[in-house]
Amino acid sequence: MDPPHVEVLLCRGCCCGTARKHPNTDHEQQEQILVAAGSRGPTTRVRTVGCLGPCSHSNVVVIRPIGTAGQRTWIGRVNTLPRTRSLAAWIEAGADLEDLPEELLRDRFVADLAIRQQAARRAAS
Repeated sequence: MDPPHVEVLLCRGCCCGTARKHPNTDHEQQEQILVAAGSRGPTTRVRTVGCLGPCSHSNVVVIRPIGTAGQRTWIGRVNTLPRTRSLAAWIEAGADLEDLPEELLRDRFVADLAIRQQAARRAAS
């Protein structure tokens, strides 16, 4: 099996993944669905990490290419079952960075430099 070429970081920090901020989201189910998709997806690794920083966009997912200088893609508001399933289906289909589902692209955002540096530290740990 080829090594993964994409890593999906699932934020589970101070806001993302908490019932306090998103009481109607089953955060455990979301994590289970995405981790399972990563185990079935041929080219993707899924990891949960601590706070990535942009809490106003929670639940945050960062998609980052592995082994290339490619740009990270920040997706916010992944806090419904349909959005989680859409992300999981994309992961299982091979995680083509040029073919992210439109419903996820609508909440793509650019993180500022401080946030990107914090995320890089989290990803490295």
